[in-house]
Amino acid sequence: MYNLAVAYFQGDGIQQNYQKAQAWYQKAADMGHASAKYNLGSMYFYGQGVAANQSHALALWQQAAKQGNAKAAHNIGVYYYKSNLEQNKAAAKQWFLVSCQLGLSDGCIKHDNFDKLTTN
Repeated sequence: MYNLAVAYFQGDGIQQNYQKAQAWYQKAADMGHASAKYNLGSMYFYGQGVAANQSHALALWQQAAKQGNAKAAHNIGVYYYKSNLEQNKAAAKQWFLVSCQLGLSDGCIKHDNFDKLTTN
């Protein structure tokens, strides 16, 4: 399911079709596939083949991050960082730490340099 979703999303070996990609990602996500949740969340965040829905995207990314998807945790951190709301800065730093702990070097860099990034 997941690989078919990726193929439809990328147009790899078949004609690109975001609607079919979304359907297959959803099926894989419903079966607990963390990367499917991450990719489906990205589709909702950017409105690729679906109506853009950032709150749904964040919920999917949070599910994926809880299952160990470092990119999902990083994306949540970026979302909170760019929100420009002071109360979200602590959440952003925490999500960067989670992505770092899950092995994403960019998350480590952003977490370690967070105070410098937010004061400039």
